[in-house]
Parts: sequence; structure tokens; C-alpha cells
Amino acid sequence: MIKHLTSAHGALSNLWSSNRAAKFTATLRPSRQKQLCKFLSATATALVVMGSCLSAAAAEPPSEKELKQLWAELGQQDPVRADKAITRLVSQPAAAVAFLRERLGPARAADPQRLAGWFKDLDSNSFKVREKATGELARFGEAIEAELKDAMRRDIPLEARRRIERLLEEVKHARQSPSTERKSTSRAIDVLERIGDRAARDVLDTLALGAAQAQLTVDARMALERLVQNARQQKP
Repeated sequence: MIKHLTSAHGALSNLWSSNRAAKFTATLRPSRQKQLCKFLSATATALVVMGSCLSAAAAEPPSEKELKQLWAELGQQDPVRADKAITRLVSQPAAAVAFLRERLGPARAADPQRLAGWFKDLDSNSFKVREKATGELARFGEAIEAELKDAMRRDIPLEARRRIERLLEEVKHARQSPSTERKSTSRAIDVLERIGDRAARDVLDTLALGAAQAQLTVDARMALERLVQNARQQKP
């Protein structure tokens, strides 16, 4: 935006020096020439002032309230609004990285022993126990997708199979129709990648250590790989 304003101001400033402008103004009465000159002068001044205001606003670090609002904007369905939030965060790397470091954490991996116990409880005689085990497994979602699919390949009771099928459907649905929080998280990785400094890479390094199958972990690892590739390509 500021770039466009600067270009427009330059064009207006140079207008009178162009041959085309000279020929055009020669066809006007003196009074009309004076009016046009005043209009162009006022417009050019307005553009300069507007550009200065936008520059000052962009340079001002975002408040905690704005950062939370930007996080919400990252999760919007409208890609234009989300892209504006990304641009604003990238323009303030220190504040953005500090905020995202606090906001994001590596995807938690399930303890193998607890995981085995929950799978076993899916066929418990107690409905409450079965429901609790299903809920615990659902909390990990895609992070245990491989374990869910592996369980389906085994000879397991019908009740457990039905519950695992539902869990896999939930994982599929979450991937196809991501929640607002998931969109915000995914676009936050994009922000960190675009910033790309040491602090941003440190956050990505931490996120990349999460549960291997979690989308957050996968996104962070891919972002780090692209940063490494870009650094190699820029070397002489």
C-alpha cells in the first residue's frame, strides 16, 4: 500500500514536466490551469501524509490485544483477512515470534502404555470406561492415526472396531475441514517461516520435535526444510 502511494505521489509530482501534460494544459484556459494545479498539489500532499501515517502505523509494535486479534484473523475462512494478519505479524518479527512462542507448543505424543490401556478399555463392560477411553484417544487425533489404523488391521472386538472407525472419521474430517484453531496454527507456521530469523527457527525447531504424525509437527519440519533449501540456494 505504501509503495503504491509513493509511486502515485511521484507520478503526480512529475506530471507537469511531461510533454503530454504540457500539451494538455495548453488547451485549458488560465483559470482552469490554476484549478488543476491546485487539485494536483493537494492530492500529492494528501498522498504523502497518508503514506506517512501508514508507515508510522506499520512501524508501531502490536499490543497484546492486537496480537490476539491477529491470531483470530489467522483462522478466518477469508484468505484475504488471513493474509493481512500474516503480513502484519511478519512486519513485526520480534513481537510476532515472542507471541507465537507462547501460543504454540509441540504436539504431545501419547504414552505407549496408556495408549495400550485405552485401546483395551474400548471393549470394557463399563460404558463409562469405554467412553473415557474413546475421549482420551480422540484428544490425540491424528497424532495416533497410525496406531488407530494398525488396531483396525488386528482381530479386535466389534465394539472397539466401531469406536476406532469413528475416531478415524474424526481425524479425516479434521483434515478436510480444519477448525479455526487449526487454521491459525497452520498460518502461524507460515509467519515463522516468512520471518525466518534465528528466533523464528528456534520456535520451529521446538515444534518439529512434537508427535511425528501431528500436522503441526509436519508443518514445522517442512518449513525448516524450505528455509534450509532457500539458504543453500542463496549461497554464491
